Amino acid sequence: MRHLAPLVLLALLVQPGLPSARAEEPAALPGWPSERVAGQRALEKALNALPSAERLRRWHDLFCAEPHPAGTAGDARLIAAMAEAFRGMGLETDVHEFFAYMPTFEKAELSVAVGQVLVHLPLREDALPGDPSIAREIPPAFNAYAASGVAAGSVVYANYGTKEDFERLDALKVSCKDKIVIARYGRNYRGFKAKFAEARGAAGLLLYTDPADSGYVRGVPYPEGGFANAASIQRGSIKTLPYPGDPLTPFVEATKDAKRLDPATLALPKIPVQPIGWTAAREILARMRGREVPKGWQGGLPLRYRLDCGEAPVHVRLKVVQPRSIQKTANVIGVVRGATHPDEMVVVGCHLDAWTFGAGDPHAGSIVLYEMARSFAALAKQGKRPARTIMFANWGAEEFGIIGSTEWCEANAQALLGHAVAYVNLDMAAMGPDFRSAAAPALKRVIEGATRDVPQARAPETTVHAAWSKRGEGTVPFGNLGGGSDHVGFYCHLGVPSCSLGGGGSRGVSYHTAYDTLAWYRQVVGEDYEPALMLARVGNVLVSRLANAPLVPYTIQRPFADARVHLEAMFGKAADKEPAAELRTRLDVVRQKAARVEAALDRAVAEGRCAGARLDDVNRQLLSLERAWLHRDGLPGRPWYRSLYAASDPHSGYAAWMLPLLRGAVESKDRARIAAAVGVYMAALDKMEAHLDALDRLSQEE
Repeated sequence: MRHLAPLVLLALLVQPGLPSARAEEPAALPGWPSERVAGQRALEKALNALPSAERLRRWHDLFCAEPHPAGTAGDARLIAAMAEAFRGMGLETDVHEFFAYMPTFEKAELSVAVGQVLVHLPLREDALPGDPSIAREIPPAFNAYAASGVAAGSVVYANYGTKEDFERLDALKVSCKDKIVIARYGRNYRGFKAKFAEARGAAGLLLYTDPADSGYVRGVPYPEGGFANAASIQRGSIKTLPYPGDPLTPFVEATKDAKRLDPATLALPKIPVQPIGWTAAREILARMRGREVPKGWQGGLPLRYRLDCGEAPVHVRLKVVQPRSIQKTANVIGVVRGATHPDEMVVVGCHLDAWTFGAGDPHAGSIVLYEMARSFAALAKQGKRPARTIMFANWGAEEFGIIGSTEWCEANAQALLGHAVAYVNLDMAAMGPDFRSAAAPALKRVIEGATRDVPQARAPETTVHAAWSKRGEGTVPFGNLGGGSDHVGFYCHLGVPSCSLGGGGSRGVSYHTAYDTLAWYRQVVGEDYEPALMLARVGNVLVSRLANAPLVPYTIQRPFADARVHLEAMFGKAADKEPAAELRTRLDVVRQKAARVEAALDRAVAEGRCAGARLDDVNRQLLSLERAWLHRDGLPGRPWYRSLYAASDPHSGYAAWMLPLLRGAVESKDRARIAAAVGVYMAALDKMEAHLDALDRLSQEE
């Protein structure tokens, strides 16, 4: 990689661009002066003439040349190559080092015994013919932050290891104490599987990929098809602290000399945990002779699943050696400085570390990010710089617990609070042609507009928007942002409107396995790189509008309309149902005012009646309106999560909790706590209404 990188970078930076495909159904540009709309559309056309499938493929070759887990030599080489790529584009480039408390894999062993028969079980994937990446040494499979030690005992099967699954075991009086729990991947973050098992006294935990979820039940396995095979092992972190980032430096940047917490005081895992494939899992599950599983717990292996081992215990021994230490890695930031509002910023990001080669996770997103960066850099060289600053960020150590982006957000918190317009996340973006997005409500209108002006991958006669809305049966199906990726620091901690862009629809799964290679990607997602090209073009249009729009392109009313939907999901639709009735009414009033203000601002800017210093005041109010969802004290037990609008689900990790302070109160079934939460939201709405009143006055001034 070190010898090839300069040649690959030279080819990437000088190769001629391809013409963009024809788009249709041009979107309106609300909030733009009418005389500037044609210029913006010409700029977008120029941007989208630059990305090419060939360049995307070459970025992929560069980024996936070797395994590069965070903190390894491969990680350091990739960081250097990415920084050099940004410098080659002419971007201001910063390598932001941080020092995080992370584990290092040293050793793992697993065996199962019945009587005198001892079977050692595999903990690495098989090398496969036809996938040249696997000819290299396969990185070991491990769950980051598992405790070092030896666990031995009989076995309990816990289905997916969700909160509800462990509660079902409790109800069935199946004890996990001093047992090795085995659970399949899916339905929640793996760290909560470990947390729930440890809370019930388990000696250790095995996590496996079941063929019903990712393997032959869903489709033909790799290498013939794209789904998990018997040797596939999903790696991943199991850290479940009440904040992301470096475990020892919550709220502050993890610099070399930062004041750190004592690791002994933290609720890091205290039991050995190991991921395995279903070859190993079958050796254990097939020997169990205890009670049959309840309905819905049967997996896809050709055997009868059991809850426990009955009268003939199956003895499993697990050994994990995984020391933890302070390790250095880095984020890589490339900057296109804004021409007229350089302090205001749009951040586009994707993490750079991978458990193995990372062709899908993360680099199906990295390649999109770099083609977008190259597009904006090329126009900047022509004197066509964006109005606002655009930062293209590669985040380090995301896989260990969203560390790099969190440390950067904590280091730059005041600048982001005051000036960040949006964060766009591209983790695993180009995994297929079916566009999808999860987004803060304020960004939904501008995202939807961008998709109207880009052709659909592999169907250029239609638009991304048309194909997306067809899958949604007439409406575009936005998701809600929760946990699980690098938007968390921006959105849940600092209140910066954020979104993820992606594409799916490919027939296969290589997530966190040694088979997440270029060979897998090109076989399953495709050789044509059309999905990645589509994502780069949507991203270019979206980021250009966010960075250039005279009026920050938020939809002001959508957060209140969506909040009303989330409220109904918690309390039902009865308008007079307590204790939410007052909050329902207040939301409706504020939403109606927001709709009027939004329309008035759009008209004022389009007609040229709101410009210059007054428009700057409007944009400051718009950013403050979004930050008004922040709660100084944070969520109970999770003060790092300060957004009243969205947080990660504290029981599953990945899913979103919308209106999380209220959701937590409702989950507690404590009426006094619910009433207090309603009061907090009412006070926040008062602040928002004050910002709306200020915006209304600014929209009416001549």
